[in-house]
Amino acid sequence: MVSRIGNIAQIDFLGIAVRITLTALKFFLATALILSIIDLFIKTYRSYPHIDEIFENVIGGVFSIFILVELVKGITDFINIRRIRITTVIDFTIIFILRELTISLYQHEVKNLISFSIATLLLVICRVASIRFSPGNPFKLKLKQNEKEVQNV
Repeated sequence: MVSRIGNIAQIDFLGIAVRITLTALKFFLATALILSIIDLFIKTYRSYPHIDEIFENVIGGVFSIFILVELVKGITDFINIRRIRITTVIDFTIIFILRELTISLYQHEVKNLISFSIATLLLVICRVASIRFSPGNPFKLKLKQNEKEVQNV
């Protein structure tokens, strides 16, 4: 947080402000996560005799909880390593689209079904590619070691 240039000490006020803001946001989202779990139980209890309503509430609520978990995970990653991982963003987007896809399925709205499905497929392909071609991929490193062994033989 404090760096020195010559005899002058510089304080990274922007970095401190970003960390404080993101930490506060993380605690706010954690509170929202707890409240959404409680709300899920309350909605499930109130709609007890109607199985269809219970199922819709549980599916929508669980996906909403997954979205909040991914947000907290992304913020925590950013606070710890000071960068945003593309896999975290893709995971968040996939979960959000799956939530919308599932809700539209249970509400029998098929107008966006194909576009949600194609978007999910493309995001899964991007997710696999981001893992496969990441700089620290152990599989990629093993391939390089095997190539070196073949060249040495």
